[in-house]
Amino acid sequence: MLRATDWYPYTMSELTIARQATAHRGRRLEYFTIAWNSLEGLVAVAAGAVAGSISLVGFGIDSFIEVTSGAALLWRMSVDANLESRERNEKRSLRIVGGCFIALAVYICYEAISGLVKETAPEHSIPGIVLACVSLYSVWKVCNKICNCRNRRSSSLVISNRVGSGM
Repeated sequence: MLRATDWYPYTMSELTIARQATAHRGRRLEYFTIAWNSLEGLVAVAAGAVAGSISLVGFGIDSFIEVTSGAALLWRMSVDANLESRERNEKRSLRIVGGCFIALAVYICYEAISGLVKETAPEHSIPGIVLACVSLYSVWKVCNKICNCRNRRSSSLVISNRVGSGM
């Protein structure tokens, strides 16, 4: 005769403990990501403003959007046990992040058209180049940890946050 434990390799309490551990690790990684993206955004916007570079300022604003997305993810995770609140927060969060991306697109279009009309070119930015290299390296180092944790908790917001981060 088959028992329930023959079908399921884990008991409910083991799954709950594993889910809590995954959620805790995910929150720690998200806090790190938010801190990194905040610093990255500040440096990119400042360097972009000095150099007159739309792309560098846009990169910085995108970092702030990732901060917003990360904060929304943490907000959504704070009510993970309550299905109704979780889904409501997830929908609101996706709308907020989507609105931020639309605002970024409008900004880039406006600045690009203004630059074309005024016939201005951005200056070279050594801080921008260094920031891009450091960002590439840091994303490469952290990506596997974040993806492994997020693969265990796949909601629309988690997936969109991963896509927005380039992960």
